Amino acid sequence: MAKGELFVLGREDDVIVVGGAKFLPEEIEQVASEVGGSKVRAAAAIGKRSLGSSTQRVTLALHVTCPDSEDRDCLALAIRQALVSRGLPIDHIEFMTGTAPLRTTNGKLSREAYRELFAARNEIDG
Repeated sequence: MAKGELFVLGREDDVIVVGGAKFLPEEIEQVASEVGGSKVRAAAAIGKRSLGSSTQRVTLALHVTCPDSEDRDCLALAIRQALVSRGLPIDHIEFMTGTAPLRTTNGKLSREAYRELFAARNEIDG
């Protein structure tokens, strides 16, 4: 709510809950894009709850133009530092080189598709 008006900021099922605090994935994605500049083609932040846990782990999928592992390591460190300095959570950064961002039929980023991809690859808990 702002000045008596309701503004919808995102989908409820995309909200990431870590330690009882709620985070919008767009905030995490925006920081990654700002820090990475032209190296980041797309970013998708997802949260996945472990079985028996009340908190989520945060994975950031980054579609990047830098194939060199040293460049990716430097980029990951810079993004982690920027997220932490803004009080935003991050557990894992997954680089997606050479693949197109996963999108819905209407062209929006599909966080659900990323959740399914990482769960299938056992990179986040089931």
